[in-house]
Amino acid sequence: MLKQRPFLIETLTVVGLIAAPFVLPYLGFAPNTVNRILVWGLFGLGFDILFGFTGLLSFGQSAFYGTGGFVAAYLLTQTGFGSVVGALIIGMIAAAFTGYLIGLIALRRTGIYFAMITVAIAEVFFFVEFNPLSDWTGGENGLPGVPTPSFNLGFTTLEFTNGWSLYIFIALCYFIGMVIALRIVRSPVGAIFSAIRDNPLRATAVGHNIHGYKLTAFVIAAAYAGFAGGLLGVLQAFMPPDAFTFDTCRTSCRRRSASARHGSWCSASCSCSWSASCAAASSAALSLFMVSSPTSGPKFRKRKRRRASRRRPSRRRRTPKYPDNPFPPRRRPCTPSAATVPARCCAPPG
Repeated sequence: MLKQRPFLIETLTVVGLIAAPFVLPYLGFAPNTVNRILVWGLFGLGFDILFGFTGLLSFGQSAFYGTGGFVAAYLLTQTGFGSVVGALIIGMIAAAFTGYLIGLIALRRTGIYFAMITVAIAEVFFFVEFNPLSDWTGGENGLPGVPTPSFNLGFTTLEFTNGWSLYIFIALCYFIGMVIALRIVRSPVGAIFSAIRDNPLRATAVGHNIHGYKLTAFVIAAAYAGFAGGLLGVLQAFMPPDAFTFDTCRTSCRRRSASARHGSWCSASCSCSWSASCAAASSAALSLFMVSSPTSGPKFRKRKRRRASRRRPSRRRRTPKYPDNPFPPRRRPCTPSAATVPARCCAPPG
């Protein structure tokens, strides 16, 4: 169905984003709650490319989440930078560059060793933000006074101050990020990401530079995390220092696991409760990615097992080399028959 309707996911997302301001208030959702769901969903898009498609479990995404947020907040509050969108893009570039440098170090290892390296790097960033760079990041006080975006069109000015007006800006950013992520995972690069996740040795054998592709996925996830961190500062008008905490990474892993466990339409059910509200946005596109991926999903795995069983060779019983004698030649018992054994084998000692 997805091949027949290639824009089905995008269409459903647009319909859901347009209907949210009219439906969710009757369900008791505050606008800031919905905005926070979209920010975490944007963060989850990058994490799903890294973990869901490439198979790299990183606990260091908080480093990029905080880096992009604090760079954008510092530009808007301390330097007088006028463009909110420009500051968000600069923060995203700073997070992507940081992810590139960290990826060069962390991707030298795989599995649990890679995960532990990212944990250590995230803790280093948390310490640096609170102590050596406290003059720029505000330390435990953070950076207050982050402005909201506004666009001067000449004949009018569009201001996204708070509430549902800010929702329009964040929803637009979320939709653009989702379209870019879908384009990545549907491209040949996304197929190589899935191949690296399933069997990196085979991906190397067919000539792919798996280290380069892993680094690409790592940088993409860092860019998404940095942009989401900048949106968090715009949403709250304050960039909090707890963006660098380990809880950010732990929460993202839990939400990604929930989206993979509950299936494609997990977002529809999770969005009805506050306890799973942040998981809803990530499930909205991330689990649908798994459906649209040509090398994943239960149907593909079942079809793959069926083909493997057809190619499996039949087991043949080996014919014994000595059918009339159950004992090997070296273990044949010595008998007094001179017709079968030499005389020296049965001769008495002495």
